[in-house]
Formats: sequence, structure tokens, C-alpha cells
Amino acid sequence: MNKILFYISYFLEFEVNRTCRGIEKAGNGSLEKKKGATMEAVVNPPERRRLVRNLRSKALFAKIREAERRMEAGERELAFYLLDLKRRSLYRDATCTSFVNFINLKTGLSPKKATDLVRVARALELLPLMT
Repeated sequence: MNKILFYISYFLEFEVNRTCRGIEKAGNGSLEKKKGATMEAVVNPPERRRLVRNLRSKALFAKIREAERRMEAGERELAFYLLDLKRRSLYRDATCTSFVNFINLKTGLSPKKATDLVRVARALELLPLMT
């Protein structure tokens, strides 16, 4: 149950972190879309992580939980993009004949893991957004 809630929170976080390109606030407070405006996901630069040995137990437990959360967030992001790849059949652009062929040749995932991630991403899309 906790993992499902974590996936839900990531999906909602992704929706909130979208940014408007070319969309500005008009004088009356409404939004105006300029010609060619698009919605794009925010891409953050890579974060540098420092690994520290011999931490006290409390700090070590916190670091383990933090690393676990980052790993889960990475899986949610991977699931989102794998679903997009599969829906749009973009594996063909990588000269692959199928989604499973792409997974085998271009990633380190097992086909079962990739299929499970896509299934979770689809399920998350069906959940209503909370405002």
C-alpha cells in the first residue's frame, strides 16, 4: 500500500512541476497563450551526491531511507517514460522491432520488470488528480 501511495505522490508531483513555456499572465489575471507555446516537463541538472562512511546509526538510517526514496522516485520516472515509449512506438526509432526488443537491447531491465513498470504507470494515470 505504501508503494502505491508513493507512486501516486510522484505522479501528482510530476503534474505540479510542469512549466508553461510561452504562457503568461494577462493584465486581468487570466493566462494568455502566445503563438507556439508548449507545456514541457522541467528538467533538472544532475545532482551530485556525496557518500560518507562511518555515519552514526541514526544518520545512517536516514541516509538509507533517503536512498530508497530516490530509487523509488527513479522507478516512477522510468515507468512514466517507458509507457510513453511504448504508446508512441518510439522503440522503432532505435531500430528495435518491439518494446520487448528495445528493453532487451537498450536497457538493463528484464522484460518482466519493464512490463510491470508500464502497468503501474497506466494504473497511475487512471487515478483522479487531487487538487
